[in-house]
Amino acid sequence: MISHELGVSYSSVSSIHSTFVSSDNRASSAPQQLVNGNYRCVELLELWASNLGVSYSTINSIHSSFVSGDNRASSAVQQSVNGFYRCVELLEAIALKLGVSSSTVNSIHSSFVSGDNRASSAVQQQVNGSYRCVELLEAIALKLGVSSSTVNSIHSTFVSSDNRASSAPQQMVNGLYRCVELLEAIAYRLN
Repeated sequence: MISHELGVSYSSVSSIHSTFVSSDNRASSAPQQLVNGNYRCVELLELWASNLGVSYSTINSIHSSFVSGDNRASSAVQQSVNGFYRCVELLEAIALKLGVSSSTVNSIHSSFVSGDNRASSAVQQQVNGSYRCVELLEAIALKLGVSSSTVNSIHSTFVSSDNRASSAPQQMVNGLYRCVELLEAIAYRLN
């Protein structure tokens, strides 16, 4: 729905969805399914960024990092980190293009860098990526006119779920669930 509202062609979305389905069928574990989801998100965000007018050089630079990150990854968890981190970079570019203030994006980017520096495992890097995606989607949602009460409600769940989480995988799930809720709110707003 969001892809359609942003003018992404049906054939492009259909191609990504086809890869999503076939990769899910081939996946032999939950971590491989997570990589599939992350990687398809990167592909969709690249299309959204392009249709919103993010420069080709910016998208191409992120895509190059995506490809080289995939080539260097020695596990599904490392591939997932690669996907999360490229999503953060694409959402930063999209947020700026939509008019989210550079101070907001820079603040989130600062948290992203310091979170990466503090992470002692790939799973903690996944949490860092998913949490920065939540923060960027919150800023994008507000910029696109999603009500502050909706965004605040999702943020409240985000904070309370983080407080209840007893492990990094639970935190990552929290981030992914909030991303889904924010994308739903954006889709309703754009429709």
